Amino acid sequence: MRSKYLAFGLLVIYALSNIYLEKILFLENSVLKTVFFLIYFLVWISPLLYLWRKGKITERFSIPVLVLFLCIFYTSILVTSPIPVGRYTPDVAFHGAKVLYCSYDHFFNDPVTSFPSIYPPVYHIIAGSIMRVLGTGNNWYLLNLFHIFTLVILFLSVYLLANSLFNPRAGLLSVLLLGSIMDMPIESGMFFPTPFLLGLALVINSTTLVYLALRGKKWCLYPSGFLTGLAVTIWPAFLPVAFILTIIVFFILEKASSRFLHLLKFILPFLVLPLIVWIPQYMLLKSHHLLGHHSIGQYKGIPGLGWFLDFAVRFILLGGFAHSYKWVVALFGLIYAFLIAFAIMGFRSLGKQHMLQKRFLKLFFILMLVTLPLLHYVFTYMYSRRFQVLFSMVIVIVATFYLLTKLGKYRILGISFMVFAAGFSGIWNFHKVHEYVLENKQSYEIVKKYTTGVLEFFESRTAFGDYIFATARTYREVIFGNIIRFNLVLHREGNYYSLNPELSRKMLVHYNTILYSDDFSLIKKTLGYYNIRYVLIHKKEPPYYPGLKKLIENCNTVYRDEWFSILELD
Repeated sequence: MRSKYLAFGLLVIYALSNIYLEKILFLENSVLKTVFFLIYFLVWISPLLYLWRKGKITERFSIPVLVLFLCIFYTSILVTSPIPVGRYTPDVAFHGAKVLYCSYDHFFNDPVTSFPSIYPPVYHIIAGSIMRVLGTGNNWYLLNLFHIFTLVILFLSVYLLANSLFNPRAGLLSVLLLGSIMDMPIESGMFFPTPFLLGLALVINSTTLVYLALRGKKWCLYPSGFLTGLAVTIWPAFLPVAFILTIIVFFILEKASSRFLHLLKFILPFLVLPLIVWIPQYMLLKSHHLLGHHSIGQYKGIPGLGWFLDFAVRFILLGGFAHSYKWVVALFGLIYAFLIAFAIMGFRSLGKQHMLQKRFLKLFFILMLVTLPLLHYVFTYMYSRRFQVLFSMVIVIVATFYLLTKLGKYRILGISFMVFAAGFSGIWNFHKVHEYVLENKQSYEIVKKYTTGVLEFFESRTAFGDYIFATARTYREVIFGNIIRFNLVLHREGNYYSLNPELSRKMLVHYNTILYSDDFSLIKKTLGYYNIRYVLIHKKEPPYYPGLKKLIENCNTVYRDEWFSILELD
């Protein structure tokens, strides 16, 4: 009888979620709407069917439904946000612009410089294809929904990994505690760029499949390899995960005679997508003479004691210290320290019945602890911070296993910790998202209202491949992700996206020349080098830049509104 009520409740929840989606999706095409909701049903129900094969009927129904409720709870505020997720965050702005370019079949162009870019376009092609099919053009809200969908898939993926390693209850509590590791004190972890979140979901599922392969389901190595390859082409910094999983597959599989055969089952599917994407990308970069030293990762000498202290602080404090949020940083650091301690005790408590989990986790943690400082050294703390999220998710899973099974008479303390950690981190994430919405709502509405004329002007007067000139901030807020036009520089030096630092430095010098020179002939010559005909200026900018003053004095104003003016060079 109980299972009947649970099944009925499940149908009610699904129906309510459909009504919820109806309110936020405005699909006029009935065929597309039907296809979307069919896909939604399949994605929503498939993991549940997988989990319901074994276990008690209450666990089969109730725990996955609770996990789904947690996903909805965590993402609901983003759905109701009046502005797109992370619209003014530079990384998100870049990816939004790249998606727009891919939706118009310009897969390898860098949205700033127009040159072929090193950044793989796989995520952007996926999102751009959705935009083209739905006919939404440069709709930031579609990317908002895609971001939310990716977060839900990520939470469900963590649940599947925890359930595979231990049990459904560990999966439920792991999702509940994700907020305590998915946050940097100054910015909610929900604002991580969507490509990273999607890649993270893929590698978590790859890890689950590798573990299932070690339990005897060797066929899982094929999809695991493919998903890892897809994750690497979406975010190349996940390449260390591929090496970690390869080593785990090689050393844990019991029969030494078949190790290489099983390893090929993982490696060959893994290579499919990277080779398909990177070989033509390499050839394209080579044809444009853009191959060279990639300056984002390089040898910086032997690190000193200060570097190790900085890494240790950033590791415990989940990214770094923020003076304006001292108590928040301290609480997040304290929660994370407790989770690490519980995970260590949980690992040590694994008995003979958990020997496979122990071998798997031991190798995973050792390889992660080697990889994290290496990434922190070669790249930036932001890369190692994001990579640490994967490490921290497994920490949470093992910690919840310990809190559920090994506390004995201290169980009430464990429950109190979980309630506090989940409540505090959840409320803080909600607060940061709400704060972000309030801070940006007014500016977004203003930009949306007063950029219409500017965008219409550039749409009618310029074409794909044309350069315009605008300051970094103005270009990002007005042009970037709205129409396909290029500028000299955006928010970082071009070598962040290109393999040619010399080209990047030259473009940056030209950009600064135009802004800061008081020699109009030099400014005009520099603009002419890129065949730039139009200059976009915000009303507050001229006082800060001598070059813009010279342009206003010597050029014709062909467009003006309350906020912007556009100059035309003769």
